[in-house]
Amino acid sequence: KDNVQAAQNCVTSREFFSKYPKLRDYLLTQLQVATSHLDAQRLHPNLYPILLLLSRLTAAAIDDPNDPLSVGPFITYVQKCAQNRNHMARSMAARALVPLVASSVAHDFVMQLVQQLASITC
Repeated sequence: KDNVQAAQNCVTSREFFSKYPKLRDYLLTQLQVATSHLDAQRLHPNLYPILLLLSRLTAAAIDDPNDPLSVGPFITYVQKCAQNRNHMARSMAARALVPLVASSVAHDFVMQLVQQLASITC
């Protein structure tokens, strides 16, 4: 039952930011600020709520980078969060990254991540 209701209540990032266009720019700015403080001992207070909101959206089939409502600019900052030493930040970043990547480019995106992981030396 919960999965059916969750599927019915899904909204794509495009739909969400079409309804609230100013919120997209605000969230992006706040995410930029939050990621600029990732080296600090404490996480920026806006980081978790932004990642949570982004994680609740669903991926669009196609994301046009020229579209003013594109979520593409979020990806770089969410990926920075995924590199944080704080487990919760990494976990939420991973969840938030899924809806930001359009299904049309998901395979290539995952392959790029795998290559990045393979190049890391411990």
